[in-house]
Amino acid sequence: LDVLAMRESAVPVVMEVADGFAATIANKTLEVNAATGQAHLLDVRGYETALSVNLKDADASRDAMDLIRSIGVDMTDMLVHVRHLGSSSRTIGAVATSPPQRLATKVFVERTIGGIPVVGDRAVVSYALDGSLRKLRMQWRSIDFSQSRTSLALSRREFEERALNELMTLQSSRNLVLAEGKPIILATAYYVHEIGNGANGADGAHAATLRAVLMYRVSSVAGNTRSQEHVFDP
Repeated sequence: LDVLAMRESAVPVVMEVADGFAATIANKTLEVNAATGQAHLLDVRGYETALSVNLKDADASRDAMDLIRSIGVDMTDMLVHVRHLGSSSRTIGAVATSPPQRLATKVFVERTIGGIPVVGDRAVVSYALDGSLRKLRMQWRSIDFSQSRTSLALSRREFEERALNELMTLQSSRNLVLAEGKPIILATAYYVHEIGNGANGADGAHAATLRAVLMYRVSSVAGNTRSQEHVFDP
């Protein structure tokens, strides 16, 4: 709130709610839930097109990281990438009546643990073209690592063999037809679940479990292909 108050040059109005608080400041509303690790910031103003863009991607990334860090989030392990939000073009016949225009810059901060993604935990910060903050959507849960599984007791070969067995079981049980020439991707990811009280007795504690993810494509009778994902415990 102190960071937002300085940014907006306004005094926030705060109201306590279950497991967190809600606040209004200038044109923005902010809701924080400490138990779920969620934060939502929204500016009532929409996005407008402009003739020039006054916000560089590097500046947006740096500002987003400062904002998230000010909430108390540990930013030592994450991936950051920037996207540009644009309006869609309208076409009548073969003529585009309004070409696509850039409306905003979005900074995506994906949480990782040791470089491995944490499913569901990320922050998305949106900026208007003039650089003003317009929106924050975040889930960054508190993880009790003493009750988490952060390694797999398998060699690389054993891991791949287990994945192959999982895939063969899927094929036979679901009559899957794997798409020819399409890669089968084997990866790992952390899945977070609530465990109630953590090691320090705090409510809303979560544990992270390292799981395996198989990503592949299957073919339909009509010849179309679609992506599928299978998560399992090695």
